[in-house]
Amino acid sequence: MHHISIITENDHTDVNTLLQCMTKNKVTANAIKTNTIGMTNIFTIQVDKPDIALKKLHEQSIKAVSDNHILIKIKDEPGALAEISQTLRQANLEADSIHIMHRNSGYSIVAISTNELSNTKKLLNNILIA
Repeated sequence: MHHISIITENDHTDVNTLLQCMTKNKVTANAIKTNTIGMTNIFTIQVDKPDIALKKLHEQSIKAVSDNHILIKIKDEPGALAEISQTLRQANLEADSIHIMHRNSGYSIVAISTNELSNTKKLLNNILIA
């Protein structure tokens, strides 16, 4: 099983909408974890077919990433992303991708994929969301 993380606004997408998308596309969801930050929901769903789930969610303009990414919360200010990049570089971690997934009220939710995800989680544990 794999996990996907989905970022939504509180008033736009709920668990039922996500599960209907999964069921309609023959994706089995075995576990769901929800985290709320301000007006933002972050759903982590354990699924059997992550590629199909991601494709179908993206087709509905729902922001989602696979389990080869972590999500962090940083201040939405100039230089914040550069600071994360510098922290990774100093720890000899190579970022494969860094995406700002959501911005809201002074913070950003960022998805990061690196060459050593477990070490990245430890390094950024104080700002880790999922």
